[in-house]
Amino acid sequence: MLRHEFGVTPSKELQALYKKIAKTGNGIENDLGVIKSQMKEESRKNGAFCCEYDCFKEVYQLEVRSAARLGKPIHLCLLSVSGRHGETLTRRTQENVMRKLSESIKRSLRSGDVYSRYSAVQYVILLPQANFENSQMVMERIARCYKQDHSHSPARLAYAIQEIDKYT
Repeated sequence: MLRHEFGVTPSKELQALYKKIAKTGNGIENDLGVIKSQMKEESRKNGAFCCEYDCFKEVYQLEVRSAARLGKPIHLCLLSVSGRHGETLTRRTQENVMRKLSESIKRSLRSGDVYSRYSAVQYVILLPQANFENSQMVMERIARCYKQDHSHSPARLAYAIQEIDKYT
């Protein structure tokens, strides 16, 4: 909530407290079917997987390990929002734009792709098994989707893409 509302990253102590509170006390279970049913999504969701940034970091680490083992490319993308002339948007406008942009991202990515809100005006996106050119096409598709659906938006989108290697 601090990251979404104020663009502030919570302290390490606050993050540790959050993780401690979020832990559940599971008892002993021998039936994998029960465990599997607990992890299943409640309803089939279309589009990319949106998660909190802490979860995104763990998915990132897992994907980097997998990509290194398989020798597959992986790209990290940062999508930033500003006013049409580079100015800062009002908080209300910013929240409205970010909510709508999240929907555009979700629809434009594959269901196995993951993204997260990084700051008050940024989303971070992980594109496993996509080369640089495909990653550029994906980011352009997101921007096009947003502009088509919200042609009168006061926002300007900018993105950066970086290939991740096994040492990053």
